[in-house]
Amino acid sequence: MSRHSGLPVISVTTPELENEAPISPKIPVTPVSPQAEETVPMNSNDAREGDEEEAVPKPRKGLLTQLEETNALKDSIVGQGSPVQAFYQGKSILVTGVTGFIGKAVLWKCITSIGRQVDTIYVLIRNGGATRRGVATAKERLASEFYSNLIFTSLPSDLQQLAHEKIRPIPYDLSAPDLAISPIHREEMIEKVNVVIHCAAATTITERLDLAFEANTLGTVRMMDLADTFNSVDAFVYLSSTYLSSSIEDGVFQEKVYPMPTGDADVMFQRILRAGVSELSALTQEVLAQYPTTYAFTKHLTEHIILRRCDLNRLEEANGGKEQYPIAIVRAAMVGSAVEEPLRGWVHNICNSNGLLYFTGKGFPCLDASTKNEPADIVPVDHLVRLLLGSAAMLQKPGVHFSLPWVNDRQSRASSPQTTSSRRNSLSQEKFFPAILQLSAQASSAPSWQTVYSCTRSYWMRKTMINLPREEEVFPVSPSVFPSRIFSRYKLSSFANVAQSLVTGLGDTNVQASKPNKYRDMSARLAAAIAPFLRKRWSPVDDAVQLILARLSADASFRVDNLTESDWYSYYLDYNYGLHRFIDEEANIRCLGLTKSRDCALYPVTFDDKPKKLILSRQVSSDVASQDDIRKREERMISYFIAALGKRGGKGNTEAEVKEDERWMQDLEYVLEDWYHDEELQQAWARQTEAKLGKWKLNKQESIKLREKVLNSPAVLKCLEQIQQSSGVSQQRALQESQQFYDRVRDRTALPYIYFAARFLDQVFKTLFETIQVKVAEIETLKRTTRDAPIIYVPVSKSLLDSFIVWFQHIPPDITHDFIARAKWQNDDTDAPAPKFVPINIIYDKIPELSQFTDDILDQTTQTHADSLNVPLTGVSRPSEEKAARNRADAKTDGSFGRVTVRFGEAQSSDSPAVFSNLDDNTEESLMIWRATREEQRRLAVLTAPVVVAATILWGRTRGGVHLDCVIHLLQYVRQLVLMRNIEVDWEDHEDIRGLVYYSLRVLDSRRNLVVDQKHGAGNIRLRVSEHSDNIMALVYYANQLTDFVLLDSLFATLYVALPPAREISLETLEKRFGIIKALTATEVTASHVEHVTLSGLLAQYSAATLIAECAIEDSTHYTIQDQPDVVEPSFMASLVQPILDCLWVTTCSLSVLAVVPFIPQKIVPPLVQWIAAHLISGRRTPFREVLSIESSRNALVMLLKRGILREISDPARVSPTVRVALHELGVSLNDPLIEVADSNGDDSSTLQPAKVFDLCQEIDEFRYSGGLTRVEVGHIFTKCRQQINAMINSNVDKAKKQVGDVVEVPVVALVRTLRESTASNFGVNTKHVRRVSEVFNLSPSTE
Repeated sequence: MSRHSGLPVISVTTPELENEAPISPKIPVTPVSPQAEETVPMNSNDAREGDEEEAVPKPRKGLLTQLEETNALKDSIVGQGSPVQAFYQGKSILVTGVTGFIGKAVLWKCITSIGRQVDTIYVLIRNGGATRRGVATAKERLASEFYSNLIFTSLPSDLQQLAHEKIRPIPYDLSAPDLAISPIHREEMIEKVNVVIHCAAATTITERLDLAFEANTLGTVRMMDLADTFNSVDAFVYLSSTYLSSSIEDGVFQEKVYPMPTGDADVMFQRILRAGVSELSALTQEVLAQYPTTYAFTKHLTEHIILRRCDLNRLEEANGGKEQYPIAIVRAAMVGSAVEEPLRGWVHNICNSNGLLYFTGKGFPCLDASTKNEPADIVPVDHLVRLLLGSAAMLQKPGVHFSLPWVNDRQSRASSPQTTSSRRNSLSQEKFFPAILQLSAQASSAPSWQTVYSCTRSYWMRKTMINLPREEEVFPVSPSVFPSRIFSRYKLSSFANVAQSLVTGLGDTNVQASKPNKYRDMSARLAAAIAPFLRKRWSPVDDAVQLILARLSADASFRVDNLTESDWYSYYLDYNYGLHRFIDEEANIRCLGLTKSRDCALYPVTFDDKPKKLILSRQVSSDVASQDDIRKREERMISYFIAALGKRGGKGNTEAEVKEDERWMQDLEYVLEDWYHDEELQQAWARQTEAKLGKWKLNKQESIKLREKVLNSPAVLKCLEQIQQSSGVSQQRALQESQQFYDRVRDRTALPYIYFAARFLDQVFKTLFETIQVKVAEIETLKRTTRDAPIIYVPVSKSLLDSFIVWFQHIPPDITHDFIARAKWQNDDTDAPAPKFVPINIIYDKIPELSQFTDDILDQTTQTHADSLNVPLTGVSRPSEEKAARNRADAKTDGSFGRVTVRFGEAQSSDSPAVFSNLDDNTEESLMIWRATREEQRRLAVLTAPVVVAATILWGRTRGGVHLDCVIHLLQYVRQLVLMRNIEVDWEDHEDIRGLVYYSLRVLDSRRNLVVDQKHGAGNIRLRVSEHSDNIMALVYYANQLTDFVLLDSLFATLYVALPPAREISLETLEKRFGIIKALTATEVTASHVEHVTLSGLLAQYSAATLIAECAIEDSTHYTIQDQPDVVEPSFMASLVQPILDCLWVTTCSLSVLAVVPFIPQKIVPPLVQWIAAHLISGRRTPFREVLSIESSRNALVMLLKRGILREISDPARVSPTVRVALHELGVSLNDPLIEVADSNGDDSSTLQPAKVFDLCQEIDEFRYSGGLTRVEVGHIFTKCRQQINAMINSNVDKAKKQVGDVVEVPVVALVRTLRESTASNFGVNTKHVRRVSEVFNLSPSTE
């Protein structure tokens, strides 16, 4: 059963008593024995089991550990001068309730923030729960309920090791007067325990009175008895609740204990203690007449007993007895999910407010309409935990001169709030003990319950198919309408599914999925228990809490920051995410909440633009179409638009596609007419904007002026002249046509059409993406620096959606510009303002056109001309096309493309308005702007999790796959590495790392691109890439983005992996080899993100990780490679550039053709490399299918030309006209360059031996993953490739001779003919060659 304070809730599972409370009270009592099924006698071996130390292997220090330590040094100021850490230095803590919600969070915080300071953390855990061996011991329960929990397994290995060393589980038996704690454990705690954090409680709202009394009241008394026996107690912190009694009147809720409506507390204590079975029923009715639950009653009673006990302790101390230790009662109304610790949105059960939001999100009404504007007093669990542990460090011993914080009758009826100064004056006049600390969300401007419902509705409707009522329906003007009727009007088919998920997720085998009404009853009981408190208008006094939080404000580990309005919005989105992730166990999702520095363009918080919301939320009306027809038309247009993203070739070719295009244009015409004639919407929008229409605010005179400027612009006049010359129309007719075209364009850019575009893109983006995130500071800076200036947005070209996203982000009146000033600038007016170039980088988790990109990389897109040599595999049927069509038909696309992050850089200014028209002239000014814009775009880059996960899966190709835990480890390593490089990442410190990996796998389309092996449970998941070239290229697209961030790190890792272990190598040699590998990859990727990375820094990093050792030999610096096979980081980093090296290697092998032919057209190198790559892959000479990419072969060719190994033929006369004509007929134009081996001796012989190419091939092989071949072995491969090329040439040499005669260029013509025939739609006699290539692609030859 969960253990936490706050509101009583319904427990779906069978209630268990999980209280940890020792000893009998000082007031003589006879404890009531709990029921037999809840009593577990302590095994005599428990003491010995508790003393056993589990052997936990210490992890070897690797690059991840070294980077974590390095980054921790940057934040070392957090731990310096921490009053909390200083207080806990050398102390031991006793914590109860660690198997519950708050207890788990307390134990996690003890490990992560004060684990290195404390001596021991004792946890009281009751034996219980069934195992194969019988009843689970305390140690086994700690392992199963805490050590196996995600919040613990997500910790770094050193903290996990620390937890095993510091945490000590203590078994106990609640039914025994002394708790059946073994003498050994008792003596140990007496000597060592200094701080007690008592979190245990029975929170089930249906709990029997005697059991709730035993757990919550007697349990606390016994805990204080146990604390009395300790030698030195510096603090005793008891967790209570603000929601004690609904009889407390509205107004100020004081930091005092209120009278009990049931009468004297001592009398009630004795009555319950002595009550028999027959009397308990009457007592229960008496209690529930004044309290909504037995939980609230026992918590209220416990506070009274604590105060009476403090009074007795004062008398004892005054008479020379034991000194009273500090005590604090911490109150919180309701406890919600974590803001960031242990994980964002983390929850443990559906108790308290968790149940409120969970049932509401699933379609079960829990909120009373009368609470619409009442503040939702929900305290984040990590804020409460920081107060629990931090307050212990601030408490002082009271002595004997203090007043008990009772509330008299007059104070309890006070309804007018006091000022802060008057309350503090009263505090200064009188000293109260024990301290009562009231943590309330109202101190941070808690949102209303209507806002909480809005966030809950937003999350579940965005993430699931649940359709929830609107806010105005749940919180109507007339509160007499109960929400359950409204909920019943919605098709909440999820009722049965919710029942099933609750049964599956929470393990209540007694509840059947076919009984959703039971869950409705549970939500109704929960609402009934909470409603009396939610309707109260209390203002909790928190002076004592604020004083403690002020002292903790300098300590980042324990500081509690107030949440702003936007913070609360993100918090409740994360809260519902936590319920979805940790209760429903939906692993492949991410938080929707935003960090403080960001906003969402789709669901804005900071930029709360009411006119914009009006456009996006309101459906257009029509005179001829019904609302249902309009909705279907909108859905049809959105589907067409999304499908068209993958068709970058233009209009459809098939009859069905042509009909779809025509239907789209017809729908567009209709929808534009509807928006244009919806005057009600236009008038409402005009009222909202107060006529601030920006560039659309043009009167008639301005419109005429603008029309004249556009039609008289030089560009338009030049076009008119060309039209007259080409078509022969008169000047008057051409001018009339241009005027009509202008009017049409003007109409299509009028406000109604802007409305349509805004709503349409909003719906498209919400279908494709979960969020479109922007940085608030960047938007504000952009507004400030570009005011009244023409703007040219310059996004990094990644998707066709780039321009749409930029436009959507700046829908007026967010950023307005003067349209006439822009026209002046475009017409080169002298008084026009100079333009400003805004660099933009849009980062996608998944690009909608990715399949098209992979086709481009493999050069498999069907072209119009059969002669083209740009398509080596035209006509080969591709299974991926069939799969893609099937997936498009079945998949639900809402949010399936993940997140988008839009970054706006610093605007680049120009002194001349004409610079835009001269950007292609390579002037000094244009080049300067181009470089600055490009550099800003690189600075704006953000590393995403799918990029890293894709790279790790590709790395697993050479290892038979990669374990899920290894993916998590490498994701954490890369994050630490790029943060050290000052590169931004898109996931936070406290985000669920395992869920992040599952999310990335979903974005990467794991069902199609990956093979998941799960042989021995979830802990042994192995991921492998599906061996299809298009699947691999899809992952390569992501992985290449990581290479650009960590290029030099990857190059050094490649150098490290290629070096033999236990061998000394000089620094000079390392520098030389590092320079070589940098030169080999210079044309493939840019090092823009790593200019500050140096070889010396990389050597220091590897030395600190004990991967290399520095030594001195003959007064020179040498390094020795340390053999650490279990360190995976260098191998992973090397895998980022290994495919690039293999592409270079395959290209050099393919250029062995230059030993047979005098030259080759540069155009045929990519298809030739693909051909040779097919043989090398099938011969297991390379594991990387990236070598099939024509882009890589082109880059390799550029590198060879730059290094002077190859050269272009500068004299076309060397090639006979007959040969040039023959090549032209085969698809090689007369202007295509021809290349040959560069010969420094000027030898023009036709039998050149490409020794330079072979030497480079040998040089590259030394760095390859499967390298290490001898020169003879590389020469053998080189020769075999040349033999394959000879076979290709011989198959067409006779035809070539007939075509050009017996000339020296015959082999060139024969080779081009062979490649052309193998890429045409009719393969003829060369089908066997195509089959060989298609096998490498995992394709099949055409059956046509």
